Amino acid sequence: MAEPAHSLSSPQYGWLAAVLPSAARRFRTSDTALATVLASAGGEIVSTNADVEIADSRELHADTPMAVVSLDASQPEGGGRARRTLRRLVAAGRVSLLARGAAKEVGRRGYASVRTMRWEILQPLPLSGGLRRPRRLRAAEHLPQRALIIGSRGPIGPTVLDAVAGEAGGAQNSFRYGRPIASARSIVAIGQDAVMRVTIGPASQSLEAQFRALQALRAAKPPDVVAARVPWILRHGRLGLADWSLERRLPGAPHPATVRARLLEDCVEFLVELFRQGDVHASAPNDSIVRAAEAIVGVSTPRNAALISAAGREIADQLADLPHGFAHGDFWNGNLLTRHGRLLGVVDWDRAEPNALPLIDLIHLRLTALRGRTREYMGEGIARHLVPWARAGGDELTRSYCRQAEISLASGQLEALVMAYWLLYVARDLTTYADRTRRPEWMEKNVETLVRTVSTSVSRAA
Repeated sequence: MAEPAHSLSSPQYGWLAAVLPSAARRFRTSDTALATVLASAGGEIVSTNADVEIADSRELHADTPMAVVSLDASQPEGGGRARRTLRRLVAAGRVSLLARGAAKEVGRRGYASVRTMRWEILQPLPLSGGLRRPRRLRAAEHLPQRALIIGSRGPIGPTVLDAVAGEAGGAQNSFRYGRPIASARSIVAIGQDAVMRVTIGPASQSLEAQFRALQALRAAKPPDVVAARVPWILRHGRLGLADWSLERRLPGAPHPATVRARLLEDCVEFLVELFRQGDVHASAPNDSIVRAAEAIVGVSTPRNAALISAAGREIADQLADLPHGFAHGDFWNGNLLTRHGRLLGVVDWDRAEPNALPLIDLIHLRLTALRGRTREYMGEGIARHLVPWARAGGDELTRSYCRQAEISLASGQLEALVMAYWLLYVARDLTTYADRTRRPEWMEKNVETLVRTVSTSVSRAA
């Protein structure tokens, strides 16, 4: 049976730091995934004497100082523009209706103050604090598909986000943030000169991964073409339930979906120099490809498992002679800061690694630009666009990267790189988001399509 739209089972808990009181430590919730997040951050999951209860409005015990109801009517990806627009309109209307009903119910349960916060992933949260700047609302902000109903019996004190902002700014000067942005697992708050990231629970691993990656990159002493575009970490720490980091704010703004020629040249220059910060003179074992294939095997049908496992080994063998180097790991237009079509900065380094295959970042940039226009699933986009592109020998941008990085690709290796990218990114999604295997359309478009394309690729290689 399909889950209701107001279910808490979706792993979208990035809002926690913006809502929970910094002093809260005891929580009641029937959502096991949320309970795991809070417990891993040091919270105590209790049945009585809770500081905060997070539940469906109809299930509230209404005996806590604060109650939170999370509503999610978000729609699946994929489909044409008209279909996506209609789905968003329906979802936004539905969550608005649910929010009104939930707010009334929370008020009936005795909470004197009840407020509704409608929000959307990767869009600014409508909070009352922080710096405010006049700006035009994005289309997604007009039609949010999620909402939080927050009830309280009296003053609740500073939120986790507020407390971390004070800590990050130091004793003399609190960090002044603008409207923070919530992702699925964390909050990003942009200040005047720095950017603060706040996580609660397992998402803290992403902060640690970014810190390690940037430490390794700094140790390599990259040239200015890289160093000037990196958000080096200024401070980091832990406060209560939260882990946080403060990084320098880079100039520019996130680039729109269309990436034009001059920016692409900047990207190639940056990626080649970044790649060189790893050990480009020695081949490295492609164990990660084999492990990625095995992760996909773990959720595949017996009929597909053997093929995927064999394909992982075959692709790893095809790429065995290629050098490895430093890669960003999530190089797409949303992580590129630009001005007047020039690359000024690259953010979100939690997927970076110093021992990656070449061209993976450029492949990711190409695919995400395509998907920004078509809204296809990743697997569909790779099968329909990237595999034919690779079989045709790529393009001048690819050849420019290889010339500058002094990499020579043998016949079939570009297609093998595309297939390796596919295996790595599908496996990463399966590992990061537990709900993927419960979404038949996602599995069909990304895993089943992968199997069919892998089968063709392996047959061609043979």
